[in-house]
Amino acid sequence: MFLKGKTEVIELRAHHLLCILGFRGLGYSEEFVANLKKIITVFRVDGNREVRLIHWCDDVCKYCLHNIEGRCQKKNGFAENSPTMMDLNLFEKLGISSGTVVQFNRVMALIKERIDLNFMKSICRDCEWKNLGYCEDGLKRLVSS
Repeated sequence: MFLKGKTEVIELRAHHLLCILGFRGLGYSEEFVANLKKIITVFRVDGNREVRLIHWCDDVCKYCLHNIEGRCQKKNGFAENSPTMMDLNLFEKLGISSGTVVQFNRVMALIKERIDLNFMKSICRDCEWKNLGYCEDGLKRLVSS
């Protein structure tokens, strides 16, 4: 597991914040799903837990089939709708930069304030999970809370 101690900062790709909103137990493998469940549980137990937001492989990517030797191979790094560009577009919209350490609840509050469904549909348009609608449902729940 990625957590060694209670205060270790969890690293997350920025766009994984949106994925977390809609997570319903599906993923690339049993190991991937179990790992993401553990990460989400940490945030549910301690919403003030610090997270380092990045634009490269993170703690969620540990068991992803696209993670080859610590590098995302899903699409070329800066292709128009690559995971990296999804991260960078979200950073811009949230007004933060890669490497920022912030409390999970604080970044969720920023998402609630600044992200709408049109933006999500735009940056997530090529995501293989988009058609399930889970992430959009998660954003709607966050905004209405």
